[in-house]
Amino acid sequence: MSGKATTEKSKTEKVESLPEGWKRVKVGDILRYKKGKPPVKNITESDIGSFPYLTPEYLRGISPPQYVIKTKNLVEITDDKRIILLWDGSNAGEFFMSKKGFLASTMVVLDLFDNTSYSDFVYYVLKSNEEFLKGQTSGSGIPHVDKNIFNSVVILLPPLPEQQKIAEILETVDNAIEKTDAIIEKYRRIKKGLMADLLTGKIRLIPYGHSEAEGEESPLLTSPEAKKFVIGDKTIVAVPNQRWKNSPIGKIPEDWEVKKLGEVGKIVSGSTPSTNIADYWNGEIVWITPDDLSKERSLKIRNSARKITKAGLQYSSIELIPANSVVISSRAPIGYVKVCTVNFTTNQGCKSIVGNDTFNPLFLAYMLSTKISDMLNLGSGTTFQEINKSNLEKVLCSIPPLPEQQLIADVLSQVDEVIEKEIQYKEKLERIKKGLMEDLLTGKVRVNNLIKEDIQNDTKVL
Repeated sequence: MSGKATTEKSKTEKVESLPEGWKRVKVGDILRYKKGKPPVKNITESDIGSFPYLTPEYLRGISPPQYVIKTKNLVEITDDKRIILLWDGSNAGEFFMSKKGFLASTMVVLDLFDNTSYSDFVYYVLKSNEEFLKGQTSGSGIPHVDKNIFNSVVILLPPLPEQQKIAEILETVDNAIEKTDAIIEKYRRIKKGLMADLLTGKIRLIPYGHSEAEGEESPLLTSPEAKKFVIGDKTIVAVPNQRWKNSPIGKIPEDWEVKKLGEVGKIVSGSTPSTNIADYWNGEIVWITPDDLSKERSLKIRNSARKITKAGLQYSSIELIPANSVVISSRAPIGYVKVCTVNFTTNQGCKSIVGNDTFNPLFLAYMLSTKISDMLNLGSGTTFQEINKSNLEKVLCSIPPLPEQQLIADVLSQVDEVIEKEIQYKEKLERIKKGLMEDLLTGKVRVNNLIKEDIQNDTKVL
């Protein structure tokens, strides 16, 4: 395990040469740990003297903090440069960089004995070996970290200036990842708000140049609530809806309709060609399953893990669905909605909506994605949950005029494109970080020249 945390046994089995100035150290020789304590009681943030309680969920950024009153038994973390280890639970062995607050009882804080090691560097080394360390947990009930592991795990430690420079490089990438995460979350919130407004008709989109929006004196354009923006080559006016009517699903805009899904288009159930006949498989016809839909990030899908042949289509009870039809996963995982951009087929876990000229497929996919809970409630079956065709046909949808459907789809698609671009950038950064960790934490690539440049620059300043 070159450059990775290793055990004394594996170290003696294969002695590796070290980069100049580097040394092997036992984790237990440079770190001590202290376990967190449970609070007396949970309170609210508004209470005087309350502090965040550092739970795994909070440190992962997936839930807001709980707040506790400061008591003597609690372990206080006063800065955000401490290493925290999840000690108990299914993810025991997971490492975090701390935030300020009090340490949860399922976690320990790791502190350095002396100034020969740098906490940020040690954090990255431990984080790079997280999966190995997770495998060293013990306990017949709740898994927990075996404390003896600290005396058996060995890591590579470069000189302190090199530790600091490596940590600085990796932290720069981490900061870029964190900023990208914030952008992704921002646009997801924007999309959520837009869907809530546009798919209910609360906010209307009208093409600039439409008879209702023409001229600088138009009430739509002069209204203080009106907003004009550009999507592609279209200028669009967005205004609050003023005219409503009652419908089976509540109030909708006066010029919208409520239709059952079965009225919007023809719903087609999928099927599976015989798996015993080789000539039916490994062809060129896309054959979509619920798993394909769940793994595709985009609202559009054009491929599948498996494909069938023309013979598989011809001699099976399966229908070829035209491109730009909507497909829904009607068996587990239920509720994934996509638009397939090529001619396709599906297995029996999917239902397709072959539309007519009264709806835009992307708009319908966005609309149906808001009705997942409704579709889940329609699921039935004792062996596995499934939405059958007759129930799916009864799902009610509010449908605006076709031009407005297109505009709504355009706006939401633009936001999705921004989100996807940022996700791809984040994935690129994560690949860069992984490569840097493999090179820098093993000494394969040295940073001594960068350290010399920093010293020279500091000297010039002085």
